[in-house]
Amino acid sequence: MLEDGHQKDFKNMDEFSPLPSENTPPLIPVEPKKKFNLKIWIPIIVVVLLIVGYVAIAENHGWWPMNQLIPTATPIYSPPCCKTNPTPFPTTDNWKTYTNNQYGFDLKYPAEWNQSGDKLVGENGESMLLISVIKTTSSNIQDWFDNEFKSRNSNEKPTYSSIVIAGFPALHYEDPTVIFKSGTGVGNCISDNVFIKNGNLYDLQEGATACSYYPEVVFSQILSTFKFTK
Repeated sequence: MLEDGHQKDFKNMDEFSPLPSENTPPLIPVEPKKKFNLKIWIPIIVVVLLIVGYVAIAENHGWWPMNQLIPTATPIYSPPCCKTNPTPFPTTDNWKTYTNNQYGFDLKYPAEWNQSGDKLVGENGESMLLISVIKTTSSNIQDWFDNEFKSRNSNEKPTYSSIVIAGFPALHYEDPTVIFKSGTGVGNCISDNVFIKNGNLYDLQEGATACSYYPEVVFSQILSTFKFTK
C-alpha cells in the first residue's frame, strides 16, 4: 500500500498533458516577423523622387524626353479683339493741328489730346498716334509690304486692308509679332497705316493701352485730315 503522498500523486495524474500519440499532427514552427529594412527602402524612395522631380522640371522647360512627347503648338494669329467704336466727333473744326515742316504735311487731332514730339496722346493716355517718316527704295506700298514680310510664315504675316491717305494708296495692317514696340510708348494694341511718297515711307501708327479700348473711328477721323502742305 502506497503512502498518502504517492496516492496523491496518482490522483493528480489527470492534470498532466498526455504524451503525443501517433495520430497527433506535428507542431508547425512559427517564423518570426521580418523587420522593416530601412537601408533597402531609402535608396528606392530617393530614386523615385529624383525621377518624379526631373519629369516635372522637364515638362516645364521642354527638356528631353518631354520635348519629344509634347508637340510645340504653332501660334495662330487672331486680330485684336473687342475694339470699340465710340461715337465720332461731330466736327474737327476745333481740333488741334500737328505740323511737320520737314516733310511738309499736317493733320488734326482731338482738342482733348496732347502732342509730345511726333506722338499724339489721347485723353487719359488710353490711345496714341505715332508719326514716322522712313526712307525706302520701294516704288509702291504693296512692293514695300511684300518685301518687308516675305520671310515670314503664314501665321506671322500681318493682315491688311487697302485704304487711301491724302490721295495716296495706303495699307492698314496689324502685325501679329508686335504686341508692344519698346521705346515708342504706343501701347499694347497696335495698327499701322503706311503709304509712300517721293521715296519716303509714311507710317501713322495707332495704339491703345488695351484692345478693349481702341477708338478706331477716331483714328479714321484723324487720318482723314492728313494733307501735304508743299
